[in-house]
Amino acid sequence: MQDGQLALYNDTPESHLGHQLFGPHMLGTATRADGLVGVYTRNAGLVYLDGADMVDYTSYNSTFPDNSGNGLVFDSAGDRWLASAATGLIWHFGPYTEPGWTTYGTNAGLPDNTMTCIAIGPDDRKYVGTEIGGLVLFDGPGQWSVLDQANSGLPDDHVRCLLLTDEGTLWAGTNSGGLARLDAALGMTDPPPEAHFTVFPNPFTDRLHVRGTGGHAHGQLRWRMLDPLGATVRSGTAAGPAWSVDAHGLADGMYLLEVRRASSVSYHRLIRD
Repeated sequence: MQDGQLALYNDTPESHLGHQLFGPHMLGTATRADGLVGVYTRNAGLVYLDGADMVDYTSYNSTFPDNSGNGLVFDSAGDRWLASAATGLIWHFGPYTEPGWTTYGTNAGLPDNTMTCIAIGPDDRKYVGTEIGGLVLFDGPGQWSVLDQANSGLPDDHVRCLLLTDEGTLWAGTNSGGLARLDAALGMTDPPPEAHFTVFPNPFTDRLHVRGTGGHAHGQLRWRMLDPLGATVRSGTAAGPAWSVDAHGLADGMYLLEVRRASSVSYHRLIRD
């Protein structure tokens, strides 16, 4: 709203400030504390509005995984979490002006790739409704639980909408089973003892060192480093809690180190400078 007039953003040349979108169907939006607006669309990708500036990502101009989605939330770090219509839960990490994302779907153990809605709690837990897999309670890579008809009182595995109250009560609207009121803490079991990894130096130049503690830091590990476009630029395995990564030849910028164990995955944001 400007001077009592609506400022319209759409797919026509008359769109506000000339920011012409790829499509007119807006399905999920959220606002960050600093005023950044994120919009996830149907068939038109992901859009960010920051004052007079607009940044958009689609599968046509980047490696963005899915042009259609059903929801978007900001976490406490300012990262974006997207309920995708076809590829699961998308994490857009780092500056919104840079492409850098990873997805969690059936290939990562989640029950469904069609995410219908998303909500986030003050503890950064994500609550994600699915089309056929019930409700996912997502605490981070490798740490999630599922509530469905088989293991809880959820009346229908097709969850259409979610509301998380300030008191911590979760309301789930289902496709054919009505409205369910759920305890937000329900369904989570204590995760297995986690390995903790320290990656240094950060920022780095030509070599990274990784040191792990905890039981799961020992044994066979798989790791890979992703560039801002999501491409794997380094990868390997490690048999113990300490190893190094040769970073010679990498361009300056932001990277993501993924460390995968049998039971979970951890991620570490890094900068080459």
